[in-house]
Amino acid sequence: MLLLGVRAAARRGVTINSHGGGWREGEPLRRPFNLSDMSLASHTAIGDAFVGEDPRIERILERVKVGFDQVTRQPRYQDLPVYDALRRLGAREDAWRSIPIEEEILVLCSYDREYFDTWNSLRRRVKEALSEQGILSAVVRLLDVATPQLVSQALYERVRRCAGCIADWTRSSPSTFFELGVRLAVSPWSVVQIVDQDWLAIEGQREAPREQLTLMRSLLSPLAYSDIENGDLADRVASQLVDLRSMMTGSTGHRIRQVVAAGIALTERVLPSVYEDLSNEADALDHHTRVRDNVPQTLFYEVTDLKEDQEKAARERRLAAWLYLEHRVSAGDLDDGDQRKSLWRLLGELVASDLFLSEAEADQDLALEISERLA
Repeated sequence: MLLLGVRAAARRGVTINSHGGGWREGEPLRRPFNLSDMSLASHTAIGDAFVGEDPRIERILERVKVGFDQVTRQPRYQDLPVYDALRRLGAREDAWRSIPIEEEILVLCSYDREYFDTWNSLRRRVKEALSEQGILSAVVRLLDVATPQLVSQALYERVRRCAGCIADWTRSSPSTFFELGVRLAVSPWSVVQIVDQDWLAIEGQREAPREQLTLMRSLLSPLAYSDIENGDLADRVASQLVDLRSMMTGSTGHRIRQVVAAGIALTERVLPSVYEDLSNEADALDHHTRVRDNVPQTLFYEVTDLKEDQEKAARERRLAAWLYLEHRVSAGDLDDGDQRKSLWRLLGELVASDLFLSEAEADQDLALEISERLA
């Protein structure tokens, strides 16, 4: 779950998520709330003898093929529910600015009933410890934030923006470890991690996670506690939060983030050009083959004003893309085999034909100007 969180934050692509443990596709499965819409394959061993190819492999291969097809076909394709929520925060400063520790401390933790008393103690003691250092801040889980946003959108927005963040490993919540992976990958302020010693001892007795826990403790260095009320955990947490705040300028975060940044520098796709974005948006609103195929794109196409507004928006985006190609790229002067010139011609023809249908004199003049340029 930790590595999946890192992947979700860093890369949009084809991620095949598979689960075993006796579960098979189509059967009920309790999964983390923030991954409830994630597509999940099964690699559970097949008990009965079968002839031919392994159906599990066939299903996974089909997912791979469909995934690559969707990546190229859908502009807003998502294989994990984090990528866009981290990057599309809005244009206003209050939508993307960092949230200082004096304003809010985000806590990533279990929501189990058995953890609730621990959470109440943690919130109260950390607030007290911070107040002793002159910081009066809200210590909150996502459920404590009054917002009508979708849970996943609000969560990952805060995971990115909050300078102060605490993650408690206790009770092994899959959601917490996924969110921790996201936080470690994206935040220059890192995260203060804590864990209950009794929980560690119980988990360490299980053979499967024993080695993982040892490696993760070595890599992530969580602060261990036995009793939040009687220990000095809150003081140590508050000190780490203040130290992280003092290192904000020029900080590159946890070394997991540094590895992610190095990998992204080598593999991240270049953003599409302005004219490609505008052309794709126009096609999504009103594709030029729609009339031929007789397939309405407007959701409520029977509402005439709505349909006309969407078609106009598509035309204006095509016009903007054509003007960019005309004046910024000089696409009309490129070789005939250049794809930019082909797009320039297609967009010009579509825009001119639409403008000729307008009764406005300015639209008619612009249509003639474009047609002359294409001739």
